[in-house]
Amino acid sequence: MNADLEKLVRLHRVESELAQLESALADLPRQRQELEARLAGERARLDAARAALDGSVKTRKQHESSVQELEAKRSKYKGQLMEVKTNKEYTAALHEIEGVEREIRSREDQVLEEMEKAETLTQDVKREEAAFKLVEQAGKAEAGQLSAREAKLAEERARLRAEREQVAASVPEEAFALYERIARQRGTALSEARDGVCQSCRVRMRLQIWVEVRRNEALFQCESCNRVFYYEPPPPTVVAALRLHIDGASRGNPGEAGFGVYVTTAEGASVASLYGYLGRATNNVAEYQALLHALRFALGQGAREVDVYSDSELLVRQLAGRYRVKNPGLLPLFREASELLARFTRSRLTHVPRERNREADALANRAVDERGSSLGLSPERTPRS
Repeated sequence: MNADLEKLVRLHRVESELAQLESALADLPRQRQELEARLAGERARLDAARAALDGSVKTRKQHESSVQELEAKRSKYKGQLMEVKTNKEYTAALHEIEGVEREIRSREDQVLEEMEKAETLTQDVKREEAAFKLVEQAGKAEAGQLSAREAKLAEERARLRAEREQVAASVPEEAFALYERIARQRGTALSEARDGVCQSCRVRMRLQIWVEVRRNEALFQCESCNRVFYYEPPPPTVVAALRLHIDGASRGNPGEAGFGVYVTTAEGASVASLYGYLGRATNNVAEYQALLHALRFALGQGAREVDVYSDSELLVRQLAGRYRVKNPGLLPLFREASELLARFTRSRLTHVPRERNREADALANRAVDERGSSLGLSPERTPRS
């Protein structure tokens, strides 16, 4: 990766982490308010339950007081019965006493109702007290966690700020000025390029630009949002087993030479098509170069098992130990191939007729025709200008 671009990417990532961290710190007051609101809500429910119980007790006492007053009135009326002189007065006094007794019975019923109600309200208060205690305990624990998180975030913020200053100081002045100018205008100065699209403004770039951006060898800016592109290569696909079809081609033997490698999964699904131009070489050298590139690719993909198919009987039998390597020019290639094969848990080389190796043969000839190489992408994924 271009040195300036690498530093800008690092600066971009540090600032992105710092922005996320600042956002997390800024969100802590809201979380504390929510915590306090939950606790206040539980306290309000407890206070309401206690108020309801107090109100019931107060109402019952009022009814009990009214009963006492009515009983006193009834006693007074009964005492006046001895003083009446006529039947009419006596009847009227009895009527007054009966009215007071009815009121007493009504008040006593209300007292009983409030007593029953108080029993229910007392249970409500106990339940709300227990709930409030749990919420209060949980709130204290959560508040402690928030404080601990705040301290940790503040410590991390200080570290990132220091790292940001260190990285910014390492960026060349011109590149840093460009970074700062775009950041002021757009908020962020860099944008990942993925599948030929700017991931910030979602505008597709021209194909030739996409080819250059993927190399990460220079600073390229988005024609739409002006941000600087950087490209993250996808992680290698890890497969347990691969089939490697290899072939070499030499026109003149020795002559212009190239190699081809067609890679599939054990199930036959296409993985990659590789080819490379070798300049002047023999056919046997081209065959070995095809094998070496195929094995390196398989190791890079994390494959543990390989099946190699070649139409070179010499290569297959030499590596199987059936033929000796007499050509001193092939001996280093043979040794490296043997070492690479030993790194797999299982490897097998099979000799196949040329007609069963057409894909690799076509790739080897393509390398010679184009005098070019493609070492890592299948043809359908190889960008073309």
